[in-house]
Amino acid sequence: MASRDCNSTLGIHFFYVTTILVAVIILVATTKWTELPKFTDYLSTAATITSLMLGLLAIIYAYISNDSLSKSTGVVSEAAADAHDATTKISALLQSVGSLTNESNESNSKLEKIIDDLRFQLAALGSTAKTLDGQANAIASVLPEIPKGLDLLGRKFDEFMQTEPQIEINGKTTEKSTIQSNDSSDEIIVRSSKLGLLLIYGCYLSHSNGKPFNVKTFSGEPNSEDYMYGYFVALFAAGRLKYEAVDKSNSSIVKVTEYIGDFAKAKDFYIKRAENENKVEVLAEAQSKIKHVQSYFEISNLEIA
Repeated sequence: MASRDCNSTLGIHFFYVTTILVAVIILVATTKWTELPKFTDYLSTAATITSLMLGLLAIIYAYISNDSLSKSTGVVSEAAADAHDATTKISALLQSVGSLTNESNESNSKLEKIIDDLRFQLAALGSTAKTLDGQANAIASVLPEIPKGLDLLGRKFDEFMQTEPQIEINGKTTEKSTIQSNDSSDEIIVRSSKLGLLLIYGCYLSHSNGKPFNVKTFSGEPNSEDYMYGYFVALFAAGRLKYEAVDKSNSSIVKVTEYIGDFAKAKDFYIKRAENENKVEVLAEAQSKIKHVQSYFEISNLEIA
């Protein structure tokens, strides 16, 4: 700190001493040179030369200043361009941030909607689960009564077969003894309808020939597809037959592998029922249908499928 103050005082003393000396020199030179002849000419010449020197120095200084100014202007222009680029990038970034904000808001709205839907579906699922639980309990309470009902139905049917000596078929009274079998394993045949007998006979032919058949269409009976398929499922559920599926894309094409009872008698029972009606055209129609079923199993498996 002391050294800096000392340097500052020395500079001040040097300045005013130098100024006084220069003033004294100029004064002495002026006093001495004014005695010379043509002093004014010399002074004018010196002034001119000095002016020329100063002009030259001014030109050089202007050139240097202009060059420095040009460089500074270039630097300023580059800085302005960089600032403009930075501003453009910042604007694009702000736009991207705004777009991302909008997309985020939309995503949040969609997510909230999905959450609301899931809550509604979960509530509905809980209600459905409760309903299914109630239905399952109701079914569970009914299931023990089904065997009793079936047993009661069988007893009533047996009582009916024993107490009523006749039945009516297509408006004609027929003795039941003509269609009843003493073999308990053939009760299903005795109690079957005409379409049921055709189906049982078809199952017998499928097992005997080892060929598959279409349960719904093999009989050729119109509007009987659902009845035939349902009767076949009932026979399977009753444990009267076993089968294997041939075509996974069509569950009605099957091959019977095993059956319980004398399914071959189904044809005789079918013809017998037609004979009991005492109509030639009915008997002929029954024989024609039996032949149709038999011919069905004479074609190739590929044609059946």
